[in-house]
Amino acid sequence: MNNYNASSIAVGRFLSDESQQFVIPDYQRRYAWEEKQVLDLFYDINYLNEQQYHLLGMTLSIRESEGYPSIISIVDGQQRITTLLLTIKVLHDHYKSIGGDKFLTAIRSCLFAKKNDGSESPKIIHGKLDRLDFEKLINQNEINENTKTSNLSAAYYCLKERIEKFDIEKVEEFWRKLFTTVTIIDYKLDKNTDAYKIFEITNNRGLALTKTDIIKSFILGHISIIVDIKGESNRLNSILDKWQKIITNLDGIKKDEFFRHFLMSKINKKISFNKLIEFFKSYYFNNIKEVELLTEYKRHMHDKSKVKSSESPSQKNQIVRRTIEGFLDDLNEASIIYKNITNADFDDKKINLEIKDLNRVEAKPAYTFLLHTFSDKKIKTKEKLKIINFLQIFMLRRQINKSATGELDDFFSKLCGYNGENYITNVKEEIEIRAPGFYPADEEFIKKFAEFDFSTNRAKYVLSKIENYLSPLGEKIINWDLVQLEHIIPQKINNVKYGDWVNYLGKGIDEHKKVLNTIGNLTLLKDRLNLDASNNSFNDKKKQYGRSTFLITKKLSKKQSFKIKDTLLRSKQFANYAVKIWSKDF
Repeated sequence: MNNYNASSIAVGRFLSDESQQFVIPDYQRRYAWEEKQVLDLFYDINYLNEQQYHLLGMTLSIRESEGYPSIISIVDGQQRITTLLLTIKVLHDHYKSIGGDKFLTAIRSCLFAKKNDGSESPKIIHGKLDRLDFEKLINQNEINENTKTSNLSAAYYCLKERIEKFDIEKVEEFWRKLFTTVTIIDYKLDKNTDAYKIFEITNNRGLALTKTDIIKSFILGHISIIVDIKGESNRLNSILDKWQKIITNLDGIKKDEFFRHFLMSKINKKISFNKLIEFFKSYYFNNIKEVELLTEYKRHMHDKSKVKSSESPSQKNQIVRRTIEGFLDDLNEASIIYKNITNADFDDKKINLEIKDLNRVEAKPAYTFLLHTFSDKKIKTKEKLKIINFLQIFMLRRQINKSATGELDDFFSKLCGYNGENYITNVKEEIEIRAPGFYPADEEFIKKFAEFDFSTNRAKYVLSKIENYLSPLGEKIINWDLVQLEHIIPQKINNVKYGDWVNYLGKGIDEHKKVLNTIGNLTLLKDRLNLDASNNSFNDKKKQYGRSTFLITKKLSKKQSFKIKDTLLRSKQFANYAVKIWSKDF
């Protein structure tokens, strides 16, 4: 990167330069702010004291051409700029309608850019999907039916409803704030910067800022200060590239959850989502180089209300501060591991099969520990498989027992304090310390397993493990795309067209909802067989069950009947298998 320019500037001054025109590239999302975001911005300005300065955030843009007007491509900040222009448009029209004159020309200058021939065009040119709607609003053309339902139109009328209550004095006060005290950080880059790359790592997808957005801005803010002070402009391009890789790795994954699990694995402490940024900054201040250049770091050092050091006394002595680049490399490696955990996409097929099963158990809290486990290169594949198997057992037992999930973050983050040499031993010891309440005993597990209301994924996982336990042919690898969960007594029993289940169940009908999703009433069927079985009578279902390749399903075809008492007996039978399959010893 050759040149960049960053400056803090009042919104009114930023927008009133008629020689500049903003363009939102087509690859960006449409305008997506909803009423809450629009009103948050409006009230931030409206309730601001005229003597107070208020920073709205950062815009990141690329200088595309130096003509008249010069073209500025908005990479980050389009939602905010668009909302500000809608606000100014409503302000201008209302001010004019009530006889305002003093600032009318200045306000209008924010809405349009001037061309060489003296003609005007809207200050901002939106992508194809929003361009026509925005131009109609700015030019006061008639709004068609499609426009009336757009987010742009909704934002416009939301602002109009409030600003039209202003008198002249209030309009002028609001404008003075925009022109003098409400500021943004305008960060302009050269055209030769890869716009698409920067968009990928900075776009917040038109929604309220996520924790990841805040972390991104914090890191970019840090490197920007370093570049300003030390002139190391090449570092910014490298950091943008590294951040892009992290975000690409996490595509389709909840990024805030990744950062929370990553931090918990590092500081060995539970972190709530509300405290994520606070803990991130504390970790960053304690582990990254050149943080002394940040004003916030100086406050952090003197503010006792801030999060205390995340490191234990022994860890403090071992801290080797990383460069921002080194830290992003660590994040990148962690994001690859996290992606592989989420998608069960490691190179080892056995590990992937076990991870898939773990994900069916719905074991997201365990990701903290897994992230640490797979980051530790001392841990061998055999040990990793033991750990994953333990997590399946541990999580299922706690879920069946309906144990509190809140304590799991604390538990798994503490396990991350152990190293690879004693992993299995340390996990066992941690369990023993917290037993018995933390890890349900066998008797309790058997009783509650038989009564548990199973979700689809968890039921399929449990039934597959029971199938493999009972099958004399050994463990089967099940193609889950072809397998459905079958309710033996149907979910809907009032349709007599296929089978008169109400009369068939007799007095047991009152227990239908209670046993519906218990393990004794569930089995596995291939897709086509499930469709054929459906809500049919049990005698008709038996024919399909007999054709199944699953032993637990085929056995049902031997039964003369299947009523409420049969679900209870089958649940108890499966519970006795379960306590052996999901044994506490591993």
